[in-house]
Amino acid sequence: MTEQEFEALLKRPLVEVADQGFSRGITARIERQARVGIWVDWAAVFVTFVLIVLFVPLGRLAAPFEVIGIGLGLSLPFAIACAALALTQAGLRWVAD
Repeated sequence: MTEQEFEALLKRPLVEVADQGFSRGITARIERQARVGIWVDWAAVFVTFVLIVLFVPLGRLAAPFEVIGIGLGLSLPFAIACAALALTQAGLRWVAD
């Protein structure tokens, strides 16, 4: 078989195979399982959140955020980075207009 014959064979459309709805059934099953998987993930997140709220004291949850917030509020490099982001955003909006 020459290369041209091989290329012509590859370019021909494939013949449809009678599968009695098998492909559609598998596709629907995969989509259904994906939807169930998403709900299981969100349910796990919700249950974990509820358990954390119920069993961990609020002070222990808030302490790390307070330390991080104060640390970032007093950080000169963080302030410079925020200013750079704001100026970049303003410059990009100015260029886009």
